[in-house]
Amino acid sequence: MICSGSQIAKAGQRRTEAHLSGDLLTAPMGQFLRDMLRETSCFRLDGRSIPRVYSVGLRERNNDICGGYFVRHVIGIGHSHLDCFTWAWRDFRSAFPEQDSYTPICLDQPPFRPHYTLQDETLVPNPAWIEAMRELITKPDAVVFLCLGGSEWWHWSLTPGPNPYDFVDPLEDDGADPIGKIIPYEMFMDHARAAFSGIRRDVGHIREIAPVPLVQFAPPPPPRDLLLDVEKMINLKDWVLNYGVSPPGFRLKIWRAACRAMEEVCASVDVHFLWPSNDNLDAEGYLNVNAAQGDSFHANDKYGLSQLQRLYARCDNQQEVS
Repeated sequence: MICSGSQIAKAGQRRTEAHLSGDLLTAPMGQFLRDMLRETSCFRLDGRSIPRVYSVGLRERNNDICGGYFVRHVIGIGHSHLDCFTWAWRDFRSAFPEQDSYTPICLDQPPFRPHYTLQDETLVPNPAWIEAMRELITKPDAVVFLCLGGSEWWHWSLTPGPNPYDFVDPLEDDGADPIGKIIPYEMFMDHARAAFSGIRRDVGHIREIAPVPLVQFAPPPPPRDLLLDVEKMINLKDWVLNYGVSPPGFRLKIWRAACRAMEEVCASVDVHFLWPSNDNLDAEGYLNVNAAQGDSFHANDKYGLSQLQRLYARCDNQQEVS
């Protein structure tokens, strides 16, 4: 849901006026690429390999398949949240065996990482990423979904840190006591929109290659209970040990607001934003434990399968309309 600035201002005024201070925590490619896409594996967090391309046999269009819409090739482009969809694909293609293949372009993995380099003060996209898109998204009946970014809210919400902040959510105010200094809701939203602005750049490069419809999946929400051991938090470990962990309600609030900001950025470049299915959430909006990967901010293949089914339902609907 995207609301106007005036609606937000009015809704949040009552509690926000209490305190207004604080700052936010602040290759030549060719055949090589084709071979890489068919043969290379990436690895999931538990060490199991994931084939980068899953393919069943090529088949012709069949109007009795998937509500009359047959998708030849699905391409996922994104960062670590892409993994749950890659893991889910094996189950998904069992339900929809007519699809021919799926290819993830994981920007966290070589040869796509880093997917930008700074050259003469200009961000230049990794040629491996661009060539992969030329190979894939120009295919007939290609469907492209995005999982760009999405873990930022975790860093913003896991621990109060040395300068705790909070804000009143004008759309879903839970009435909880603030965990830190109250800042305006729009201050947080401006910060989040800026953090997600790279989505516009990425979408621009995709659309230069092919004017395909794009869907960005929202990152999964946090589970109520922290599932990751402090010792595995790496760069956040010291802060958690020193300042503790934020309450679940705060983490969920930050996720919701961050997703709204991401949705606004996506809307500005005509990308459809797909929120999580209620099937994977509890009554309050937390991620169900059986849909969580186990690190408190990534989801598992059950969650990925549910979202892929919704992606296909959207494809079916668009085909029926056209």
